Amino acid sequence: MSLPRVTLRARARRFTEVSERTDREFGIVDSDLAAVRLQAGNLDQKVGNLGEKVDGLADAVRGLS
Repeated sequence: MSLPRVTLRARARRFTEVSERTDREFGIVDSDLAAVRLQAGNLDQKVGNLGEKVDGLADAVRGLS
């Protein structure tokens, strides 16, 4: 038993719509992930710089003793 052509076309159209929506949503998630990676890189750099400043301050405090 085969499905009527109208039903097949409707299912194909729905499949295409869902596929396009999924692609769009994946693109949004991928873009968000790229932004998070950049933020993590920036935070890592800031933490490194802060660590250097803390080490310098600790050396200065030790020099006062």
